[in-house]
Amino acid sequence: MKKEKSALEKRTRKAYRFIFALLLLIMAISIIGLLIIDHKITTLGTSTTLEFWHDLFGNILGAAVGAAVIDVIMDYTSKDEKEESIQKSIITALCPTEPGPEPPMIAKLFSKREFEGFLKNGMAAYGGNNDLGAGCFDFFRENCNQMRRHESYKVDISPDWIHQSFRHTAVFERPKIGDPEIRIFFIFANTEVSGGELDRYLSDPTYTFREEFDCPEFEKEVTALAASLEKAKKADRKQKTEELCEKMKLSLTLYKTEREDQKRGLTVAPEDIQFTLCRTAKGEAFGLNIVVPVPAAYVFEEASGPSEYHAGNGYIHFISQVDVTYPAKRGHNLFPIVYSRIAVSPSFRVTFKEFKDPDIKCFPFLSFNTAAAESSEDGNVTESNHTYSFTTTRTVFPRSGVVFSWINPDNV
Repeated sequence: MKKEKSALEKRTRKAYRFIFALLLLIMAISIIGLLIIDHKITTLGTSTTLEFWHDLFGNILGAAVGAAVIDVIMDYTSKDEKEESIQKSIITALCPTEPGPEPPMIAKLFSKREFEGFLKNGMAAYGGNNDLGAGCFDFFRENCNQMRRHESYKVDISPDWIHQSFRHTAVFERPKIGDPEIRIFFIFANTEVSGGELDRYLSDPTYTFREEFDCPEFEKEVTALAASLEKAKKADRKQKTEELCEKMKLSLTLYKTEREDQKRGLTVAPEDIQFTLCRTAKGEAFGLNIVVPVPAAYVFEEASGPSEYHAGNGYIHFISQVDVTYPAKRGHNLFPIVYSRIAVSPSFRVTFKEFKDPDIKCFPFLSFNTAAAESSEDGNVTESNHTYSFTTTRTVFPRSGVVFSWINPDNV
């Protein structure tokens, strides 16, 4: 349709220019003829014919001027439409409104290195600083292969126990080898382990959930049950696994939609959960690693086109929930919430129960300025009856979060 319109415009402009040129030619011939006739008529003393030729010349001149004006207007209008058409073409090629089955045009125009330069320069132009653009691009490149969406985190804290419920949609590139997994790590706080060995688990963003057990008696009981499970015969493994799950009140649920409630979700059977004790070089257990393969029926393709810059594997997601309850160390007074991945529209709720007038302090260190939030509650931590809530429509970046600390008068 656009090509037909462009061809029609060209033909129209040619027609106007032809008419304009023809009028100019006629006008030139008329001027010459008028001069000759004017000379002869003046000699003969007749003025009627002269007036006729003057009128004819005036009409031709007016038509020529009109044609010239129309030609100028056509050129100006055509130029604006051409610029607008070019802008739309560029936007469609670089920023399609909806991803399609084929890679966007920009993926065909640039190599990976050129595309990275394009993005880096674009970020620098937007921020007005080259170093800022380079830093933002480096962060994006290192974190663009996975994120969390609609993360919901609920925590109940008492002087003697802590209950956590964590639900989210994990979005990530399809693994080149193996199937998607739910990975959980529980750290034993009262063991000696090198910082590098521990950081390998704390910094690994592929883990869905990580937490610290800081009650020595509970750590010993969990370690004993996990060690017994490792040594158990195949016939006894189901019972041992159930005992370990019961000890931690551990349950895992998978969902097919983000709106699906827990009753309709798929509760993972204990025998499908893989437990592994992590030990130091000296053989001391310092953590419990948990892996749950996600069934294919609960893994979904993301609505995004293939990428020429990430091996073309595409993105997938699954929706999971982890529930766990464990005893708290006597006198505990600190609870951090730290985001390990890019989190889109996350929320949390922390409730302090069974405390007698605790002096609770909340220290947010979020990755955005809460003063710029869209509303008083969007991106701000609010409190009501010892329950702290946070929700935002914005994106929270890794290594940011909130720390709660408190003083319980009974423990002072």
